[in-house]
Amino acid sequence: MKRLTMSPKILACAISAVAAMPVFAEPSTPDLDFYGYYRTNVGTSNEGGDQMCYKAAGARAKYRLGNECDNYYEAGVKGELFNQNGRTFRVQTMLGGSDTSESGIGLIQAAVMGDNVIDALPGATLWAGKLYYQRHAVAMNDFFYWNASGNAGAGIEKISLGSDAKLAVAWIENNSGAAGDVHNNNIDVRVSNIGIAGGALEVGATYAAPNLTDDQEAMGVADNNGSLISLEYGFAGNTDDAYNKVVLQFGNDGMAGSTGVNDNTMEGSSVRAIAFGLVDIADNLESEYNVLFDKVEDAAGNTTTWTSVGVRPVMHWNDVASTALEIGHDSVTSDTIADNKLTKITLAQQWAAGDGYWARPLVRAYVTHAKGGQIALGNGNTAGTSLGVQAEVWW
Repeated sequence: MKRLTMSPKILACAISAVAAMPVFAEPSTPDLDFYGYYRTNVGTSNEGGDQMCYKAAGARAKYRLGNECDNYYEAGVKGELFNQNGRTFRVQTMLGGSDTSESGIGLIQAAVMGDNVIDALPGATLWAGKLYYQRHAVAMNDFFYWNASGNAGAGIEKISLGSDAKLAVAWIENNSGAAGDVHNNNIDVRVSNIGIAGGALEVGATYAAPNLTDDQEAMGVADNNGSLISLEYGFAGNTDDAYNKVVLQFGNDGMAGSTGVNDNTMEGSSVRAIAFGLVDIADNLESEYNVLFDKVEDAAGNTTTWTSVGVRPVMHWNDVASTALEIGHDSVTSDTIADNKLTKITLAQQWAAGDGYWARPLVRAYVTHAKGGQIALGNGNTAGTSLGVQAEVWW
């Protein structure tokens, strides 16, 4: 094989040519973090077989402690890729999935955010991609009551309105229909951090409309649009971790009963009210609480009402050990399905990385008992007991 050689004169010319090239500013060093969450369980039940989980038929959520049967995981990378002259570009990615999901691991976040890149809107953030978009949830039953996240979207956040108030506007798409093939365009507008009486008010309006294909129009596919109005007032408790929130939501047609995405087949209206938070009871005792009312009425006048009440007090014995007791009651009354009530009680002994309510990683051993109508045990029973051990962590 003939070897390629370079004479000293040619090498000197090459070095000189490189040295004469224009010099560009070096990009900023990426500042990325690996982050995520997972939970995994081992359990069994008195009905035989694996651990059972209990949820009232017709309810939109269930109380979580000792009542999560899946192994769920999500992880990704986020952080800065560019930071110069007061302008920042960030990325956020995440893969997630569950052992009970048919789709397995999937891409659930993939977005780019540009901070302070629009000169006319100093301090604002421009974003595009697939994102968990400003989700609001009750932690103890994992109910995301305000969640416009969809397939993908784009928007501008943190637009200053004076004082601390911020405006956010987004266009987010979601799919609906029995085959998941109806495309909906959702326009989401929010104003947050409105200071009132020592707390902060956030108000939002989401309008959504299907965009049918010619074939779907020819087949007479439903194309109901909808709107959702949301108000959330939050105020602090008597410790750093404590907080309280009150929520009111009103849905119409495609957004009736929704949490932020459109259903092209729905006609009707809904109202939802929630009060929840975390309160400090004593030096080593704190508790989550949740009170919820959710009523949906369809075009025929049929109503379905879901009410829910729950508490989860936690007693801390030292800097790692605690005992949690969760009691949750859900009731569903309806003109179209059988009424159903469910009470779930869980006692758990926990060991966590610290004595805070949200300290993680955590290992808990628990026993759960539920009683009510239509418990999904597959044998017609209306009561059941499960026990198990769960690991939970976020970072």
